Amino acid sequence: NIFGEGDSNLLLISGDSLSVNDGSQIQSRVLGTGNSGKIDIDANLVEFSGRNAADFPSGAFSLVDPNGEGNAGGMDIAANNLVMSDRAQFLSNTRGQGDAGNINLQIENNTSLISSSILSEVSAPTETSEGGFGDGGDINITTGSLLLKDGSSLLADTENVGNAGDININVSKQFILEGEGNALFANSGIFDSQISTTVEPQAVGDAGIINISASSLLIRENSSANITGSTPFISTTSSGTGQAGIINITGTEIDLSDGGRIIAETFSGEGGNIFLNIDDNLTLQGGSLISARAFNAANGGNLTIDTEFIIAFPDGNNDIIANAQQGQGGFISINSESILGITKRPLGDSTNDINASSEDSALDGDIAIDTSDINPIQGTTELPTNPIDVERNVVQACGNSQNSGKGNSFIVKGRGGIQASPSEPLSSDSIANSQNRSVSESDRSITTAQGKIIPARGVVKTEDGRIILTATSMSDYLRSPAGLSNCNGI
Repeated sequence: NIFGEGDSNLLLISGDSLSVNDGSQIQSRVLGTGNSGKIDIDANLVEFSGRNAADFPSGAFSLVDPNGEGNAGGMDIAANNLVMSDRAQFLSNTRGQGDAGNINLQIENNTSLISSSILSEVSAPTETSEGGFGDGGDINITTGSLLLKDGSSLLADTENVGNAGDININVSKQFILEGEGNALFANSGIFDSQISTTVEPQAVGDAGIINISASSLLIRENSSANITGSTPFISTTSSGTGQAGIINITGTEIDLSDGGRIIAETFSGEGGNIFLNIDDNLTLQGGSLISARAFNAANGGNLTIDTEFIIAFPDGNNDIIANAQQGQGGFISINSESILGITKRPLGDSTNDINASSEDSALDGDIAIDTSDINPIQGTTELPTNPIDVERNVVQACGNSQNSGKGNSFIVKGRGGIQASPSEPLSSDSIANSQNRSVSESDRSITTAQGKIIPARGVVKTEDGRIILTATSMSDYLRSPAGLSNCNGI
C-alpha cells in the first residue's frame, strides 16, 4: 500500500524449511492510510541471516511508515527450530499514527539469535512529520531453549505518545543471555521502554511488563567481549513522564555474572518493580546488578526476591538496590533460607551491597530480610517412644538358658523396671526405697509351666552338711551377685 488507502493482506508462508539470506526480506508495508498485514510463517526450520551490499538486513517486516495512519500487522512464526544471525531482524513498527503489532514465536526446540533482533515498537517521527502516536506491540516467545548473544536483543518500546508493549518469554529448559555488542546494539538484552525524545510532545506513557519463565537463566558477558559497556541487560525503563515497567522472573536458578543486570528504572513518577521467584539459587558475581533505581525526583521501585539461597561472590560490587536521587528510596523484600556474601549497607565500589537509600537521607527506603522460616530440626527423624526391642535384646540374651517346651519367660515386676515411655517422668514405683524393701512371697512368685514357684533368695547350711535354698535372703539389703555375664547366673 503506497500513499493510498486500504489494508495490506495476510502473507502466509509454509513448508519444510525457510531460509532468507543476504539481505532478502519478507515485507507487509503501508505508506498511506491502512493497516499492514500479518506475516505468518510455519516450517520445520526457519533461518534468517546476513545483509546485502547496501547493508539492509535479512528479515521479516510489518510496517506503517511516516505520515501513514494504521496499525502494524505483526507476525506469527511456528517452527521446530529458529536461527537468526548476522543482524537479521523481525520488526513490527509504526512511525505514523497507530499501534505496533504483536510478534509471536512458537518454537518447539531451539531458538538462537546471534547478532540479531526482534522488535515491536512505535518509533519517534522525524522533526518534519506528524505521528509516532500509538502503543508498542507485544513479543511472545515459547520455546525449548533460548540463546541471545553478540548484541542480540528483544525490544518492545514506544518513543513518543503511548505505552510500550510487553515481553513474555516461556523457556522450558535453559535461557542464556550473553553480552558482547555489535554495531547495531551495544548490549545483548531484553528491553522494554517508554522513551522521551527531543520531538514534541514529550513522551507520555508507561513502560511495559517483562515476564520470563525459565528452568535456568544465565545472564553473562562473553569472555571475549571487547566493547566497552557490553554488559547484558534485562531492562524496563521510563524516561518520559510515565511509570517504569515490571519485571517478573520465575525459575529454578538465576546466575548473573560478568556485569549481568536486571534493571527497572525510571526518571519520573514511581519506580519500576522487580519480582524474582527462584526455587534454588540466585548467584551474583563479577559486578552484577539487580536494580529498581530512580533518577531525578522519581521514587525508587520495589524489589522482591524469594529464593532458597542468595550467593554473592567476593569479587565485589555485586549489588541489589532500590535507591533514589531526590525522591523516596524504594522497598527491598528478601525471603531466603540463607544469604551469603552480601549484606545491607551503604554502596561501595568493592563490596556486595543491599541498599534502598536516597541521596536525601530523610527519604531512605526500607529493606526487609526474612530468614525466619528456617527449621533447625528439619529433616531429623523422630525417635520411637519405646527404643527397646524386648524380643530381640532380652530373649536372645537368655537364649542359651532356654528350655524349649517349658514356657520360660522374663517378667519385670514390683519396684523399678522399665518406663512405659522414655519421654515420661519416673514414677514412684521406679524409685527404690531403702527403708522398705520387704516384698511378700506372693509378689515374688513366678508362673511357669510347672506352676507358681518362688525363686530362691537365700542359702542355709544344716548341721549335717546339707544345703537348703530358702525364699528369704539372709539380708534384706543383699542383692544378687554382680558380674553375671548372662541369664545362666540367675
